[in-house]
Amino acid sequence: MTKISKIISIIFHPTTMPLLCVLIFAFSTPYSAAVRSLIISTAAFFTFLLPILAMLFQYKTGLVSDLYISDRKQRMPSYVISLLSYIVCVWCFKNMNVEPLFIFIFSCSLLSVIVLIIINLWWKISAHACGVGSLCGTVFTLSFFSQSNPVMLFCSVILLAGLVTASRLILKAHTISQVAAGFFNGLFFSMLPMFIFILLREKVIAP
Repeated sequence: MTKISKIISIIFHPTTMPLLCVLIFAFSTPYSAAVRSLIISTAAFFTFLLPILAMLFQYKTGLVSDLYISDRKQRMPSYVISLLSYIVCVWCFKNMNVEPLFIFIFSCSLLSVIVLIIINLWWKISAHACGVGSLCGTVFTLSFFSQSNPVMLFCSVILLAGLVTASRLILKAHTISQVAAGFFNGLFFSMLPMFIFILLREKVIAP
């Protein structure tokens, strides 16, 4: 069980979650193959490759003790690098005329990374759980605005969330509260556009 949990934690590392969000978005919109490839490759470079290379560099130079960055105090540089990479990615999306709704959702998800950075100063909140929470929230929010009901996709991301969070607990990398806090942090901010829309709609409808 421990070995399986390690494999799940590696495959579904926090850096893979933004890329999964972009993949789901890209293949659910009527973009041409060329535009879709450009969007995916941009996300892959800024949200996956750069953070991973930065992490490997820190490991090779001894700035972090292991590739999991188990020590909370060693996580800050990786979080900041990831945040900056995501910001540049959003800027690229904006210049590529990517759907504004997705840019807004992606930008709101960045707030969860900022919260992650702040909380990490005192407490080892789960980045894995935050990432999978953002994935779930992004799927729910995109479905809400597109008025679709992709049941299989819902089931898949919920199952993935269960596997990732359970693996972190089995590996004893985090406590239940750290995993829950990470998950709901990611979930809340990725669903923030939906909450804002509902609140604004209620204000308009209200007599």
